[in-house]
Amino acid sequence: MNEITEKMFDTATIDDPVFARQLYLEIQASLPISIRINEIGFQALKEQSVYISEPDAVYEMNTVFYAGDMAGILCSLSAKDGEVSSCDQGDQESKALVMSLTHLRIDSRHPLAAKIREYQKHRNMRLEIANSGRTLKPIKSKKNKKGFGA
Repeated sequence: MNEITEKMFDTATIDDPVFARQLYLEIQASLPISIRINEIGFQALKEQSVYISEPDAVYEMNTVFYAGDMAGILCSLSAKDGEVSSCDQGDQESKALVMSLTHLRIDSRHPLAAKIREYQKHRNMRLEIANSGRTLKPIKSKKNKKGFGA
């Protein structure tokens, strides 16, 4: 992991830095991963004039990045089943997509499915709090404490 990515994990207030870093590394080790885009992801693509030929198409996650509080874990996707096109450019050439992990669905049988859903749920909840105008405090990592006060 490069130094910039490490700093972004350290300064995160939306994500739990320890959990997000661990998930990021586990996803990297498991690539490629087959995924689908959820409804919120489709809406975001439509707003950018990017259209998917098949709504339930399967994509392959090839690369992951960490974008801090702005976008969290980002995934580079390539089309497996469907085509991706941009109406602004008028071409039907297949395009690569970069999307937040919160906009993706993973097969429930995948070994990381539960962790990814937990990350998505936690991130969406923290984003709602941040968007409501309330101040977010950085998350204190849950460490395995022993003894009194644990």
